[in-house]
Amino acid sequence: MVAFALGVMPGTDMVAAADVIAGETGDVRAIPRLPARGIMSDAVGATCALLPDAPVAAGPRSWRFEARPQLITRRLWDQAERDLDLLEAEWGSSGFTVQVAALGPWSLAAQVELSNGHLAVTDPGALHDLTEIVTYGLAEHASRLRRRFHGEVNIQVNEPLLAALNRGEIAGTNDFDVLRPIPVKELGERLHYVFESLPGRRLLGSGSRPLFDVARIAQPDAIIVPQSALVGSELLDGCAATLDAGIGVSLGCVTLGDDVDDARDVAIKIAQLFDELRMDRAIIPELVDVTNAREFTSGDLVSVARALACARVADEILVRDVGDL
Repeated sequence: MVAFALGVMPGTDMVAAADVIAGETGDVRAIPRLPARGIMSDAVGATCALLPDAPVAAGPRSWRFEARPQLITRRLWDQAERDLDLLEAEWGSSGFTVQVAALGPWSLAAQVELSNGHLAVTDPGALHDLTEIVTYGLAEHASRLRRRFHGEVNIQVNEPLLAALNRGEIAGTNDFDVLRPIPVKELGERLHYVFESLPGRRLLGSGSRPLFDVARIAQPDAIIVPQSALVGSELLDGCAATLDAGIGVSLGCVTLGDDVDDARDVAIKIAQLFDELRMDRAIIPELVDVTNAREFTSGDLVSVARALACARVADEILVRDVGDL
């Protein structure tokens, strides 16, 4: 059981963000992503920066895949390398765990256009190729991180659009570009291929509407779920079935405004969740992590540090006192 940050941080200062993460979640250090720096640090840009075989350009509506690297592609690569140099200078390389986050193939393909103007997710061949590129690129990037930081690497595959894809809620690029609802089995099997091919600890970021059926097919080591989303028998039963299958749940349960004084209440709510699930609290230290409920896209680093401190202390309380809360 650990506490960790999801990675997105406010502001534009990589060193300051890295200092907060190291100070409050030292055992697992998420590589910061700073959306306030602009388009190259949005979720798509930051992901493509890790994928040498997926050159992109900024199109009029969205990112667009290109046949060869563009100027902005090289700028993405250069920024990612500079960021890692800054992190190594700030963190050193003493064997802690590094956690890298990137979009998975479904959510990436649903946000990037092909040269013909259609989203990549509408083209089976492009989706297949992109899945291979994401899988290979993340595995290679994890190897580079291990060599640089001399520690383990967790890979957080974010799929915030899974529920929208499953429900057919993704709009195409024009009125004739209709995206069909994608079945749970199809969503899960593609992700299963990704996860079984990746090294280290693998996490599935599910967004605000978790699909536990997909997670049980995909078989990550853990699924990241906002605790506030676990409402109603369907989601609670899905969470319990996922835990029964041996898949961990990283609960997003701290927000801006929380601090260490709230940590015991956070821990109690997690323990009470397991009572509601009718599951033994004793498995919490084995199968549960604590993280932030939403990405830290706003606020300031002082508030973020307090929230992450709350997560860390709640984690410590659960490990120490889970049966007595």
